[in-house]
Amino acid sequence: MGFGVKGNGLIKYDDSGEITNYQTDDKLIYNWVKSLVIDNNGNKWFGTMRGVSRIDRSGNWTNYTMDNGLADNFILSMTSDFNGNTYFGTFGGGVSKIDPNGQWTTYTTENGLISDDIYALAVDNNGNQWIGTDQGLSKFDNDGNCTNYTTEDGLISNDITFICIDINQNIWVGTSEGISCFKNNKWTSYTTNEGLIDNDVHIIACDSEGNIWIATLGGISKLDTHGEWVHYTQKDGLKNNNIRAFTIDNNDNKWIGYGENYGGASKLDHSGAWTHYTTRDGLASQQVFSITSDNNDGIWFGTRAGVSVLSCQ
Repeated sequence: MGFGVKGNGLIKYDDSGEITNYQTDDKLIYNWVKSLVIDNNGNKWFGTMRGVSRIDRSGNWTNYTMDNGLADNFILSMTSDFNGNTYFGTFGGGVSKIDPNGQWTTYTTENGLISDDIYALAVDNNGNQWIGTDQGLSKFDNDGNCTNYTTEDGLISNDITFICIDINQNIWVGTSEGISCFKNNKWTSYTTNEGLIDNDVHIIACDSEGNIWIATLGGISKLDTHGEWVHYTQKDGLKNNNIRAFTIDNNDNKWIGYGENYGGASKLDHSGAWTHYTTRDGLASQQVFSITSDNNDGIWFGTRAGVSVLSCQ
């Protein structure tokens, strides 16, 4: 095992690969990274409370703020679509979209959004934009028509925390009071009464087999394709039960980030084995708020002290 320096980032070399950290000294706009997304051109986008940073495929950095077209600098959520557009959910400014040519479009309550505080974003295969707010869910179709959904329409709660689109294009909505699934134009909800481990949902993800993974304040639930539940808590291998980041990589490994109690990150592999990562292993911070994976099996962590990337060997 050894350590080295690459740019201004600390690298740890071990059997898992190397970890490189990017911080403000490396042109990151702000070290507290709340959200991450990688677009279909391989650009990495980092959302912070002071704007957005992007690394392109050549390693060039570009920063974006309200001066460049963002509706607000406080970024709560991000996503991208198959056409190369990237979307930014802001706190109070609605949704900003930048297209591959660098042109900006903003959507607010004036365009039909149910609220301008955007906590979750997703785009389905038909190009519909699903937008989660603190007042309910909005959907923009390709013609610009907006449809809003609230508890009156079947949502379990209007306080939306995450949106996931599964392999069958069903819409899964995480809230502070459980999850709701929009399938065949009908809402179905799940809470602890139906088997969910905790109602305070932070992230939802779908694996290659169609299983739905729900990361919560009280651990992780998996809802399989037969409707059976499996739960993971600290006694099963988690560092703590308050999950703030979760993703599934191209090899179906599950990656978990802990925003509280300084737990760092964990990986659950196919065999059920756990691997844990902390600052001792090279992470920029013990508090991890977002995770995503790239096409080269790299794992990107948004932390309170910058971005860490694990380049797997």
